[in-house]
Order: sequence, then C-alpha cells, then structure tokens
Amino acid sequence: MKQILQIISIFLFVNTYAQNANQLLVEYHFKNDYYNNDETLVVKNNTTLYTNDELNLTNEDNVAQDEDGNYLIGQKKISLKKKSIYGNLKNNTYSIIMPSKKKTYFVKDSLGDLDWKIHPKDTLKIGDYLCTKATLNFRGRDYIAYFTEEIPIPAGPWKFKALPGLILFIQSTSGTLTYSWQVKKIVLPFNAKIDLQLPNNFNDKAISLKEYVGIIDEKHLSEVKVLDARAPKDTAVESTKIRRLGIELVYEWEK
Repeated sequence: MKQILQIISIFLFVNTYAQNANQLLVEYHFKNDYYNNDETLVVKNNTTLYTNDELNLTNEDNVAQDEDGNYLIGQKKISLKKKSIYGNLKNNTYSIIMPSKKKTYFVKDSLGDLDWKIHPKDTLKIGDYLCTKATLNFRGRDYIAYFTEEIPIPAGPWKFKALPGLILFIQSTSGTLTYSWQVKKIVLPFNAKIDLQLPNNFNDKAISLKEYVGIIDEKHLSEVKVLDARAPKDTAVESTKIRRLGIELVYEWEK
C-alpha cells in the first residue's frame, strides 16, 4: 500500500510539473531615450499576458535630435498607465487594453508573420543562458535580438515572438529613438495562479488597431495645429504631418 501511494505521489508530481513546464514568468527592463520601466511577461501553455508598471515622472532632458538635425521636443511630464497585451503563441493576434488620459481603449491587433533572420554563428551568453542572434524589421524599425533555445518557448517582450526560444534581449537599431528590453528575472516553471482571461466586455468594445491609430494620429494632428496657430506671424510653418516617435512607426496598411 505504501509503495502504491509513493507511485501515485510521483505520478502527481510529474503530471503537475508537465502542466507547469510551459508556465513562465519573465521580467524585462525596458528603456528608451526618455525613461525606463519594468515590464512583465507571463506565459501559460500558449497564452501570454504582457504588462508594464505604471510610471509618472518629470522629464528634465526632453529635447532630442532626429537624423536631419531637427530638434524634437518631448513631453515635459511623462505618465505611463498600465497596459495589458493578451496574445497567443499559435497565432499573430493580440488583444490590448490601452488606457489613455480620459478613456480606456480595447484594441485588436493582427500581425503578419515576423520575418526573423537567425544568425547561428553569432552567440552571446546572457546570465546562465547561451543565446543566438536574430534580426528583424518590424513596423518601421530594425531590431537585433538574442534568444535562447535552452528555454524553447517562442515568446518575448512587447509583441516580439516566433523565435525557437525565449527572447532575453532586443534593441532597436534604427529610428530617432532607441528602444530596448533586457531580461531581469526568469521564473520557470511559474506555479502561481494568474488569470490570463480577457475581460468579459472586451470584444463588445474592441476596435481594430487601424481605427485606434487613426484616433491617436488625429489627436496629435489637432495638437500640432494648435501650436502652429500660436506661432508668431512671421514664422514659417511647414505643412503639418504626423511624425511618430513610438515603438511602431509604420503599419501594414500604410505601405
């Protein structure tokens, strides 16, 4: 009887570990030219949830130059609310809860296949993990990434995934601003219970990413027109256009 109980205990342990083997928690340190923050990825089977910490700060160094030498004035005060990105490792769709100053947007994003180029001879040790280099052009920016096949879960920060292992580091290599994500902590298996289900009212309120981008661009355009109208009479004002400085610069429907 004792032997039977031991066998049952071993079976339950193996079964539990197998269920949690693909349950993962990764903390990344995110950084751009204006601020840095911590972000968290949770993977459970093929479902993912990516969130950022809330952030409020005063930006003392809020001037940057673009490639043409023009000065770009950033926000004096930066307020970053918690964003939740729900994804699935089997497809290229995301459901995003995007809070803004006065309203929370529910956004559906559909990506094409990410055209990664893997460089198998270019490796790097990050912590205890041997990583391989990969490069990607994604929505107007070029990136260099390092992933490890020692954790064969095809996930990563933000919307980056579909490599043969977990992405531990990724950084933009083009554009006016630089964006990077560096792994801070890995918990595998991650045994804590966490709800990865979308809110019940998400689909009822969801809009497409194209609709959301149109709303945000229109807001920025209105703000720029107000600033142009306040310029001195003798000041030459160039034609007003949207100049994005975020992670995503160009979308599929704009090409």
